[in-house]
Amino acid sequence: MLKTTLTYICLLFIVVLGFSKEEPLSIQVSYLEDSKHILAIEDIIHLKFISVVDKSKLNFGFTKSNYWIKLDLKEVIPYARYKILVNTIINDSIEVYKKGLHTFEKTYLGEAFQSRNRYPTYFFLSENENCTIYFKIIGRDHPLMLPFQITKIEEAEQSNPDELIILGIVYGVIFLILLLNLVLFLNTLKRIYIYSMFFNVFSLAVLFYFDGIIKLYFFPNSLYWNNQSIAIAFCGSFIFTNYYIVEFLNLRQHKKIVTTYFALINCAFLFILLMSFWHPIGYNWYLKSNLVLTTVEVLLLFYSILCIRKKEKDYFYIQLVSVISLNVFGTITQCTFLGLLSINFLTNHSVHFVILPQILIQAFALGTRFSILIKQQVIMRKSLQESAQVYSQSLINTIEEERRRLSKDFHDSIGQNLLVIRNSMIRMRKDNIEDKHREKLKELMHITSDTLDEIRTISQNLRPTMLDSIGLTASIESMIRKLNEVVEINFKLDCPQPIDHLVQNELEINIYRILQELTNNSIKHAKAQNVAITIGKENKILLISVADDGIGFDINFKDYMHPKNGLSSIKERTNILNGKFNIDSSENKGTKVTILIPIDK
Repeated sequence: MLKTTLTYICLLFIVVLGFSKEEPLSIQVSYLEDSKHILAIEDIIHLKFISVVDKSKLNFGFTKSNYWIKLDLKEVIPYARYKILVNTIINDSIEVYKKGLHTFEKTYLGEAFQSRNRYPTYFFLSENENCTIYFKIIGRDHPLMLPFQITKIEEAEQSNPDELIILGIVYGVIFLILLLNLVLFLNTLKRIYIYSMFFNVFSLAVLFYFDGIIKLYFFPNSLYWNNQSIAIAFCGSFIFTNYYIVEFLNLRQHKKIVTTYFALINCAFLFILLMSFWHPIGYNWYLKSNLVLTTVEVLLLFYSILCIRKKEKDYFYIQLVSVISLNVFGTITQCTFLGLLSINFLTNHSVHFVILPQILIQAFALGTRFSILIKQQVIMRKSLQESAQVYSQSLINTIEEERRRLSKDFHDSIGQNLLVIRNSMIRMRKDNIEDKHREKLKELMHITSDTLDEIRTISQNLRPTMLDSIGLTASIESMIRKLNEVVEINFKLDCPQPIDHLVQNELEINIYRILQELTNNSIKHAKAQNVAITIGKENKILLISVADDGIGFDINFKDYMHPKNGLSSIKERTNILNGKFNIDSSENKGTKVTILIPIDK
């Protein structure tokens, strides 16, 4: 929030500098109201005008009357070139009369006429030190705001580079936020970023209108579409603001009735927008109805913020600042349109102060929301990993328990039965039986003995009974000793210290299975002559290293973790132990597997 506030203050400061003008000349201003639309220039020169000390007071609000403005210029430099800037673009048309020797020179200004200037601007040369100019502003029930400014210029169409730079900065920030919303939408596919994008687009259209860009570049010759563009822009910005608020505050879940209110006010905005296409009556009614609806909009926004103050604490204060800003500057804008406030820098650019805070605060809120979502995803991903680890451990425990049961059944049941059968055969050989039966009995005894040995081997592989009786260290030593007896590979075990009870008892089987799988890989795949197994403790870490001098493999090959070679099972068991698993191998240079397992306290 602090960053947003500082950014906004900096922008306001820049805008103040950018819109500051050259010091105007001293003039005497007076006005005359023509409520019946009957006065001509020949009539008003004989009538008495109402003097205005401060020309910023020339804000008449909504009016159907024509207004005549008289400018008496004193101490003007003869034959110097001047411009009169009417710093508003709301008026439909303006007639300018400059008093000459015997007649009046007539010029047309305003939105109804093509112009290369954003604002209605009148250029003139004065033949002497005193000059009188009359402005006739046509009232069509539109707001009339007339902040005059007269400056001396050297060229007729001199532009203000500072103002253009500031406008470029302001619009650049908005376009940057628009692009940010697009990127966030493409990354999340959330509708809220689309709503924010459309709000930014319509807000840009509003600024384009009040900065005269619509008039200058889009509709220089069309009064109808010039005025209609602001109606479309205003309604569009409010409608998508409502969609944004409903989605951002999750009002469909927290306060469904408020969602209905927003839907109704959106329908009202669409209705007055359709009404505005009927010029001039419908458009005039639109201007007045829009002021009422914006007031209702602000109240509804404030109510929606209060509804979620306990349920969406992360966003409550952000949106509260947004609504307060909208309420303050929106009220200033409405009072300016109604003619209740005089024209100054703040009121003349009140629309900018309404829109810019909304865009900046909205961007900050969406950025905050995105960062919170990222944190939630990280927490969720971690939770899923922990759940997967618990599930894997549970599954392995179930498998080991089933292996224990099968091992016990093989050993105690089938093994015992085979032992009884073999002993019975031995006793039968001692009896007087025929030689042919004796040879057959001897063959059956060999088969029974081989089957019994196989059953014992299967039982041992299913669940090493020594692990429960003599411990993990002795079980590993026994496994390596038996491997050296039955295979031609030289297995060398280096385990200077016992490693029993370094992890939980029910997890020790994972260490045994990891070593069992690694040695099996060396036998089946490595084609090695020597395998070095190192097991040790260092800084509360159990280090297991298995290195062979076999053919190795390319670890960049995507299928090297195939379940058939057991590496995926080793990695899964390592994760259950909260350990780290690393493979270092290359073709014809052997393979080294390193596993680091934290030791329980």
